[in-house]
Amino acid sequence: MGLRVVFVNCFTNPTGMKGMTMLVLSRQKDESIMIGDEVEITIVDVRGDKVRLGINAPRNIAVHRKEIFLAIQKEKEGQKVGNGAH
Repeated sequence: MGLRVVFVNCFTNPTGMKGMTMLVLSRQKDESIMIGDEVEITIVDVRGDKVRLGINAPRNIAVHRKEIFLAIQKEKEGQKVGNGAH
């Protein structure tokens, strides 16, 4: 089994998270990346500008699209304000 080189770039994170760098990897259909020992992200399909991802992660790790994650965070903040928590 030969070693395969993958194109890798690091960019300043465009999400504005300070002190973080974004790792950019090139992958093709049916190829995967691992995050830690337990999270596998597989490229399931590529059609035009749409990429379908398969995410295999333990049930205790929440996986959301970013817009859903942000909505959840906003709702949590609203609940804190409504309850008088600071």
